[in-house]
Amino acid sequence: MNSILRETCLLLILLIPCLILSNRMGFGSILGLIAGGVIIGPSGFDFLESSGITHNISDIAVILFMFLVGLELHPAKIGKSWQKLLVFSILQIVLTGLLLTALVLPTSQFWSGAFVTGFMLAMSSTALVLQTLRERGELNSKMGRTAIAILIVQDLAVIPLLALVPILNPRRPIDETASFSMESVLLILGAIALIISLSRFIAPRIIEQLDRRGDSNSLTFLIGLFVLGAALIADSVGLSTALGSFLVGISLSTCPSAKRIEQIVRPHQTLLMSLFFISVGLSIDNHQLIGSYWHIAVFVPCVVIGKIIVLYFISRLMGTNNRISWRLAIILSQAGEFGFIICAASLSVGWATATQVAIGTTVIACTMILTPVIQRFITPLTDPDNS
Repeated sequence: MNSILRETCLLLILLIPCLILSNRMGFGSILGLIAGGVIIGPSGFDFLESSGITHNISDIAVILFMFLVGLELHPAKIGKSWQKLLVFSILQIVLTGLLLTALVLPTSQFWSGAFVTGFMLAMSSTALVLQTLRERGELNSKMGRTAIAILIVQDLAVIPLLALVPILNPRRPIDETASFSMESVLLILGAIALIISLSRFIAPRIIEQLDRRGDSNSLTFLIGLFVLGAALIADSVGLSTALGSFLVGISLSTCPSAKRIEQIVRPHQTLLMSLFFISVGLSIDNHQLIGSYWHIAVFVPCVVIGKIIVLYFISRLMGTNNRISWRLAIILSQAGEFGFIICAASLSVGWATATQVAIGTTVIACTMILTPVIQRFITPLTDPDNS
């Protein structure tokens, strides 16, 4: 207990100044939390090396946080023009994915690796974008609704992309590929169907009964059971735990008790979000990047600039005005948290080295760091208008 308390106090001593400084400079809390994670992690003072307690806590926090993200992304937030936004979102994923695949291809040993990496980087950070929109009061603005629609489609596109990681593994023997692919696809589809069925048809009925009785404590523990149980099911078939909890959230987002569930989990949102962004900073490990810094220096600006260009021109093509198009492109210019999961999946099936995964996670983290910096200095384009 003494060790846990000492480590927790040390984390707070380092994180609080980072948050205060980041907010004072106008970058918001996200940059401060990520910077704090870098300082306390392997790239900084490495205070967590001895116990790893905070790593385990942040893993659980990410699972619970992704449930909350899924719960917020219900289709009703897209609005009436969902067909137009669906086309917009698909175009963005395909064009950005192909552009970034072409960027990664010269440095990749396998075309399949470049393909997965390119489309992985095409996804934006739901966590960062939602937090930014919430802090700026723009969740219900025109730009906010468009960004949420794109995020919904992107997060759903992660499911088949994750399924392709083991299937496209170039290091797997040819004679094992067919059987492996079939078994993997069936297991993954079965797990996804089970999670969605439990969350869509069984969980709402039990939640509604407990809510009628006013049994808040049992309701809280039941939600926790469904979220962690879905994470366990997903993990058992090789999917990420965060994806399992996300599926529960997005399945429950349309049920009648969705608002009641939000009221229960909302008080924990700040803590969960903070731990998530700290874990982003912790993921940067400069010991595994020796000799690879030029990859970071090239990929990070290329990813951000490439996504801004594609998003801006698609937005203009869909009839959005110049100012909103720029703001939408900037706020979605980073790579997303599911990229960490895809990197881990690539490492687990043996077709990505620890160094390649370190490069990938660092690129993702750095693009997240750049987003609030860009927003801070391009004020005319990023000032909220709540339109």
